[in-house]
Amino acid sequence: MSVALLAIWELLAHAGAADPRFLPRPGEVAARGMAEFSRGGLGSNLLASLERDLIGFVCGSVAESRLVRRSDFPALSNA
Repeated sequence: MSVALLAIWELLAHAGAADPRFLPRPGEVAARGMAEFSRGGLGSNLLASLERDLIGFVCGSVAESRLVRRSDFPALSNA
């Protein structure tokens, strides 16, 4: 499935179906990713994104806990 999506992406990019600023070729994306990784920017940005994702997951988990749902806080509890 993912190989088919990459092939479709490559075909659309080569056909000029979309602006290259919004749909660059997969090879260009990979080259840019490797360049950013070698400069050290990609790793730190990925870690920052992972941190935000984990914080959001924890906040969502707490908001869905039984304790919060049984509380008297209408903003937090499910009606």
